[in-house]
Amino acid sequence: MSLAKGFRVLEVFQAQQPEMTISEIAGRAGLDAGTAFRLVKTLVMLGYLRQVPDSKRYALDWKVLDLGFNAIGHSDIHAVARPILRSLVGKVNEAASLAVLDGPDAVYVERVQFGLGRLGITQRIGSRVPVYSSAVGHAILAYYPLEERLRILNQRERVKLTPNTPVSIAEIEKRLQTVREKGYALSDQDTVLGVRVLAAPILDLDEHPWGAISVAAPSFSCSLDEFIGHSRTALIEAAKVLGKVLRVSGSAAMG
Repeated sequence: MSLAKGFRVLEVFQAQQPEMTISEIAGRAGLDAGTAFRLVKTLVMLGYLRQVPDSKRYALDWKVLDLGFNAIGHSDIHAVARPILRSLVGKVNEAASLAVLDGPDAVYVERVQFGLGRLGITQRIGSRVPVYSSAVGHAILAYYPLEERLRILNQRERVKLTPNTPVSIAEIEKRLQTVREKGYALSDQDTVLGVRVLAAPILDLDEHPWGAISVAAPSFSCSLDEFIGHSRTALIEAAKVLGKVLRVSGSAAMG
C-alpha cells in the first residue's frame, strides 16, 4: 500500500541521521529509487518532508511533529506511562512504577507489577514510601534546592526500616549527590529487605523534578551489578521520554 510505504519513508529519519538523499531513503525503507522519489515528492507537497536548501537531501518538516504533539496533548500521563512501565518489566525487573512527591512521602501514581508478591510487597497506586529511604524519593529530592530538601527530610522522623536505611542528613545528602552525578538512585534493600530498586528523575522544562520512574527486583534474582547494568540505561531513557512528554504537552495532569 502507498500509505504504508509513505510511513516507512517517514520512519527512516532518526536523530543520528536527520537528513538523507532519496537514494539513502530508498535503501533504508527497502524501496526502489523510483517509488522513493515519488513518495518523497508527495510528502514534501503535503508538508511532512522538506528539501534542505541548496542540497539533494530531505528532512522531516514540522507537520510530522504536529501529529505527535497533538497525540501527546490529548493523552494524560497515565496513558503515556503505562506502555513505558510495561517495557521495563521482564526477566529481571518484576515491577515498574511512576511516583510523585507528596510532602515527606513518594506516592505511586502508576504501577505495573508482575511479581514481588512472594516477597510480601503489594504496593499499588496510591501507596506511599518515605522519601528519605526510597530510591524514588531520592531521585526526586536530589534535584530540589538544599533548603527545600532539608525541610522535606525534617518533616518526619527518620527511622531505620532495614539495616541499610540511610537516616542521617549527611548520609542522605551523599546519596543525593550520587544521584545528580549518575542520573539514577539506588535502593539496595533500604526500605524493604530482599528488594532492590533503581529510580530516575523525570525533569520538566526548568529541570525541576516532576516525579520519578523506578524498577524493582528481588535481591536474590541477580547480583547488584547485574541489576544495575540491566536496568540503568532503559530506565534513564524512559525517564527522559516522560520528561519530553511533559515539556511538549505541559500535561502534568494526572487525568
